[in-house]
This record gives sequence, structure tokens and C-alpha cells, in this order.
Amino acid sequence: MTCARTFAGTILSVAILVGCASAPSGAAAADRGAATSGSIPEAKMVALPFRLDVTFTPAAVARLSALGAGVKISADYYGPPKAAGSARVDSELGVWLGGETFAVEPGTRSLTFKGRIDAAQVARDVEGDARVRVTAMMDDGADPAAIVCSPFDEYLPIAVETGGTVHCAAKGE
Repeated sequence: MTCARTFAGTILSVAILVGCASAPSGAAAADRGAATSGSIPEAKMVALPFRLDVTFTPAAVARLSALGAGVKISADYYGPPKAAGSARVDSELGVWLGGETFAVEPGTRSLTFKGRIDAAQVARDVEGDARVRVTAMMDDGADPAAIVCSPFDEYLPIAVETGGTVHCAAKGE
């Protein structure tokens, strides 16, 4: 009989230990409930850095140097909206996820953009993957028609893998 009680006590102890190990903690259960109840997830900032080469023709460099102007290289992170008619949707870009800008002097160079976006916002508001559009423009106050630069527009995960190029030429070249 003593052996049976000891065995039953051991089985009960093991069952309690196994039950405690497999039961979700209060925080984990609350997280699971929040994730499935349709609540808005907290911001989850991620960085998807990518490299961009900026090239200038000799005529573009000469024109910019004559004007004493530099160039702003701007990246806008965006994506098509999941829900049409959202108040936060830009007419051209869709859901704007942020951006960054570099000011550069004329001349060929390579830039690394940080690619910081809120992954929770992408999951909540964007249909598919985030995109990046890079444009180049003259510094403020300079003749905007002096040079023409090709845009770069790609899915952000692809930009991370392949990088990109923006090429600037003098207007009329």
C-alpha cells in the first residue's frame, strides 16, 4: 500500500509539472488573445538597408558646378493600401511608411539607405510588400530643370538584394 501511494504521488507530481510546463503563462495567453482579437499590433521597427549608386554625366556635373548646386536624393517607403478610402492614403504613393534624404555634391557615389519601416504598419495597412521610390532633385533655390535624373522604384526586399541606380544627366543631353 505504501508503494502504491508513493507511485500515485510520483505520477501526480509528474502530471502537475507537465501541466505547468505546457500551460501558457498569463502574458503569453494575453498576447495570443490580443493577436487573434483583431487589436492593433504595436510598432515593430525593422531596418532593410539597401545600397544605391548615383551617377552623373560629365555635362550634369559641369552644369551643377556652374550653378553651385547640389542634389537631394530622397527615398519614400510606401505600399498599396489594403482598404480603399483610408484617410492615411497618399494619392500617388498609397500608404506612406516613411522616408529619408541625402544631400550630395555632384559626382558619382554610392549611398546606403537605412530602409527603416514599421513592419506592424505594413502588416496592418499594406497589400503585399513595402516598396521604395528614390528620386533625385536639385537643392532648393537651384533651377529644377538643369538636370534630369532617372527614378528608382522597387519592392524593398528586392532593393535590399539587388541595390539600385539613379542616373543624372544635364537637361537636353
